[in-house]
Amino acid sequence: MLLGEILLSCDEQLPDLTVTLAGLDYVLQGSDYVLDDEGVCLLMIMSIDLTGTGVNWILGDVFMRKFYSVFDYGNQRVGFAPADHSSQP
Repeated sequence: MLLGEILLSCDEQLPDLTVTLAGLDYVLQGSDYVLDDEGVCLLMIMSIDLTGTGVNWILGDVFMRKFYSVFDYGNQRVGFAPADHSSQP
């Protein structure tokens, strides 16, 4: 069950959001998790109740846009590093 989308003022000053995985902190700034669509801003973080036992969070495009993600299935591990978008046209 989706718990809803949240619209907010594009002038809103949002705090940093820290995601801690395996003891390492990954920081998202407010501008990382809000989509400004011509003056209408949408919080790009949504909660979902997958199991009926409480809210779960999915680290999707908001997280993966900021942190390059490597999925090593053979060794059953995932790695993250800051993404470098400087070479994009």
